[in-house]
Amino acid sequence: MIKSFSSVFKKYKPVSLFNSSKFFAGDSPYGHVHKPPKVADHIVWINVITDGRYQRLAGFEGETLLTVLQRYNVEGLPATCGGGEDQETPSARPVHPSAIGPMCGACHVIIDKVWYSKLEPPHELETHVIEQHVYEIHATSRLACTIEIEKW
Repeated sequence: MIKSFSSVFKKYKPVSLFNSSKFFAGDSPYGHVHKPPKVADHIVWINVITDGRYQRLAGFEGETLLTVLQRYNVEGLPATCGGGEDQETPSARPVHPSAIGPMCGACHVIIDKVWYSKLEPPHELETHVIEQHVYEIHATSRLACTIEIEKW
């Protein structure tokens, strides 16, 4: 039987979390600190100009450019096929031989020369779709469904 609470707690030293800069919410009191990754570490900012209007969009590593543009409802980008048979296939490296890949070409974008040089060269499926459509083709034309967002 416990005689008094004070005798039980004498051997424990009280710790004040409010006066200590060592502990934060979610930290372990055992000495190692585990901090979850920040969302900001995975954001890639994308500059888009449509009809003379400038927008700065936030994308995440691993997404396709088409996914980011559709999330922000960028005008003039219907992308009816949704990037081919699925979002992973057009941006997969290497492209699977039985993949349909990009089909409609409606997600055609023009990439700035500085950024275009940092991208992997377009796959022959992408080049074929771009050449088959009636829009104006530039040296830096690409399909947004085939460009995977990554930090450089």
